[in-house]
Amino acid sequence: MIRTFDLMSTQQAQIWALVIATVVLLPIYFVLILTRWPKPRCVHPRRASSFRPDLVPKCIDTIVIGSGSGGCTCANLLAQSGQRVLLLERHEKTGGCTHSFREKKCEWDTGLHYTSKAMSLKTRRPGAIMDFLSRGKQAWTPLDEPYDEIVFPSDADTRPGRPNENSYRFISGKENTVESILNSIDPSDDLLRSRAMRYMDLCQEINNCFVALGVSRILPAWLSRILVGNRVDRLMKFAAMSVRDVQHAILNVGYTAEDLLEEGCPTAPEGPDPDPSIRRLKAVLTHPIGDYAVQPRDATFAAHGVTMTHYMGGASYTVGATQNISVKTSSLLREFGGEVFVDANVHGIIIEDGRAVGVRVSNEKMLAECTSEAEKASIVITEIRAKNVVCATSIYNLYNKLLPQNLPIVKKFRDPNKRTVRQSNGHVFLFCKIKGDATELGLPTHNLWYFNGYDLDGAFDEYFANPTEVRPPTVCKYDFATIRSSMARHSFGRLPYAMFILAASIFLISLIRYWFSLYQGHNLEKKIPWH
Repeated sequence: MIRTFDLMSTQQAQIWALVIATVVLLPIYFVLILTRWPKPRCVHPRRASSFRPDLVPKCIDTIVIGSGSGGCTCANLLAQSGQRVLLLERHEKTGGCTHSFREKKCEWDTGLHYTSKAMSLKTRRPGAIMDFLSRGKQAWTPLDEPYDEIVFPSDADTRPGRPNENSYRFISGKENTVESILNSIDPSDDLLRSRAMRYMDLCQEINNCFVALGVSRILPAWLSRILVGNRVDRLMKFAAMSVRDVQHAILNVGYTAEDLLEEGCPTAPEGPDPDPSIRRLKAVLTHPIGDYAVQPRDATFAAHGVTMTHYMGGASYTVGATQNISVKTSSLLREFGGEVFVDANVHGIIIEDGRAVGVRVSNEKMLAECTSEAEKASIVITEIRAKNVVCATSIYNLYNKLLPQNLPIVKKFRDPNKRTVRQSNGHVFLFCKIKGDATELGLPTHNLWYFNGYDLDGAFDEYFANPTEVRPPTVCKYDFATIRSSMARHSFGRLPYAMFILAASIFLISLIRYWFSLYQGHNLEKKIPWH
């Protein structure tokens, strides 16, 4: 045995050491996690209360500012790990872009238009996570096929003898989607079909790399190196490439994923693609930009790939109002000694000795009712202390409003020459109630995306140069799945006071890039010149 060991190379010894450590230590690691994790608690869904200092629990472990999907998820997981969490929301409802509101005898969902089909399956990762967060209280239902339809203006520039359609459908499965799109562009081009499949495969690899990134953050470094390998490094390299350049490399040049990593991603030429079929395919495969709101030239392929893969297996939607998501996930905080408040205006984060130790809070509703500065000054501001403070209201709010402005890190962020992030573009929502049944009106039960043209970068450039006169590049996104009746799977407005359907609903989303202060003082219904 001694002679054998002496003959072993150092590398072999290291490999055997890792194998033995994995076999022995990994079970111990997970046993410790499972035994230390608190027992499951039942969820008793209840909407958040308006902020009152006397209702704040004692001995808070973590304060989470903002109750959007990120804030609610963070607060929920911390609570289920045994912490006492306080969740603070400035508005009158929790949920951020998943909140719902009632008006004109309808209940409307807002920012959530759909999510992946996997969310409705408890055996898939998204569904399992949501089931864990809500303790099985939040149900989802798959959407019909197609789940997305992309519409472009009519364009006569096509290859001779090829289809000239302006509508493209996304259906479950990457093979089905590629076949559906190519049938509307060029059914006989097998080379373009194989490159489109290569593009979709790369999107799936990006998604798998993100999973590896998450795993690498929760496991010990030695175990992460074994299980994750070089996938995080691959992700970072793909993240440095733009959507426009990757599309050019794969669809025009014929690069593989390995070519992109070894040779680098070639820069795409400016202007629309001269090949009409490739130009159309690029535009159609760019359609997820509506979910992350960045034009192809500037968008990282990491964001694009993970978004494309998210919906590759189909889409689903909540059963009931989307407001239920935040209500059911945040209500669990109370079972672990925490609390959830709305109307909680956080004036600032308390910093002592270089770390956050609490927040200063007042009631937003009381503040809004003040008619003078003197009344505002009389509003009681409560200091709440905690071991940790989490800000889930965007990095701009954190540095510009919540942190003390004399901190060196804040001064660095406020310097445009040193800041590495930019504010994202805004969006405007329009909620329409239409008299009549959606079936009788012929309304589709899927999302419709309208683009100004196949050259999306050009459309973005024109809009940004003159945002008040030029139509946005993704003119509108019509979501028929977001407003649903309690009697229908989707497509209708929920009427809480009636047991029958009275109206159908349409939810429009559009990019917007100007300040509404331009129209201050104008009639409310005539402020914006609609195109």
